[in-house]
Amino acid sequence: MKSFRNTSFSVYLSDGTRCRGAYYPGDTRLVGIHVHGFRSSVNNTKVRFFLDHALQRGYSWCNFDLPCHGRSEGQFRAFRVSTALEALLEVIHRFRGASLMLLGSSMGGWLSMLAARKLAASPNAHIAGAVLIAPAFDFFAQSFQDESEVMRQWRRDGVRRFTDYYDNQPYEMEYAVVEDALRHSVLTQPSVYNFPVRIFHGDQDEIVPIGLSRRFKALSAGSDIAVHTIEGGDHTLNRQLPLFAAEIDRMFEKVRASQAV
Repeated sequence: MKSFRNTSFSVYLSDGTRCRGAYYPGDTRLVGIHVHGFRSSVNNTKVRFFLDHALQRGYSWCNFDLPCHGRSEGQFRAFRVSTALEALLEVIHRFRGASLMLLGSSMGGWLSMLAARKLAASPNAHIAGAVLIAPAFDFFAQSFQDESEVMRQWRRDGVRRFTDYYDNQPYEMEYAVVEDALRHSVLTQPSVYNFPVRIFHGDQDEIVPIGLSRRFKALSAGSDIAVHTIEGGDHTLNRQLPLFAAEIDRMFEKVRASQAV
């Protein structure tokens, strides 16, 4: 397979939104795609760490900003899971014919599995494996489905103000994000994934309970899925990045070995 030449690229969504990304060509037997989390970007600690790791190892690597995040277009209050999934699928389409490894952080883990399910029958998309870090499966459905007065007010007003858990910055979200997210569940019906999935989740995760990862595994009977519990681990798991990098190395080596036969 020829090496991809351009390091910077853009994908355009059906509504015209532009999402920006970068591709770093290396060993094209496998392309790693990092999908960042909610209110994150390619400037996140994890994204930079894994990019440096990939460059040191000579891996082909791609990262990009989801719509409404980082350098990509869109107002954050109008964020939708459906447009984020569309963006990931467009990025994957750029590498049609290549073997892919998805690295998903938090919401990026959820999006990775949504994309894998969408592409299950596609002859042009071969996902060789996935590494998920504290995946936020069905996050909006899990977090915003109570019938409190706050939720009723959000539905009435259409917009709600939040404060970011990590940087204390205010932001707004439209209630439609919840309605949209309910159409993208991985925890309501069984699914089978035909590639290895390695999940790392902290048992002290303050944002996404580890039980969601365990539920995902239980619903994926017949799939090669392992959930690794990080004792005392929070949601960021930034102290364990070398552990996850070692798992990425194993996936790359497995693909290299299979293609060398």
